Amino acid sequence: MATKEWGLRGKDFASIAQLRHEFREFMRSLGAGDTVPHEIIFGELVTNAMRYGENPMSVNACVENGAVRLRVNCAGHCFDLNERLATSPSLYGGRGLQIVAKLSDSLTVAANEDCPCCVTATFPLV
Repeated sequence: MATKEWGLRGKDFASIAQLRHEFREFMRSLGAGDTVPHEIIFGELVTNAMRYGENPMSVNACVENGAVRLRVNCAGHCFDLNERLATSPSLYGGRGLQIVAKLSDSLTVAANEDCPCCVTATFPLV
């Protein structure tokens, strides 16, 4: 099992390119070929956390048995995933989670005492 964690700073959108680069290198170090789908998932979830979440925020990538579990944690209010996935594709914005859902094997949103909002996407390493 391989894991990597990144701390996020709310509203620090300029850091997203560097975070995506670090995530890409992590995926490549584990044997991922085409990392574009992985980077899209990572970028959308991190951007959403920075845009709508509150500090403290973090991202954790765990790779085990050929599967990646990407978990984005943030404070603030959580949201209803089904409601967000029902957003019309003709609207401006609001399609990031739809894209993540299509590229992922699973996408969940949960809140608990340790994490007010935890978004988790799982997808194959290769």
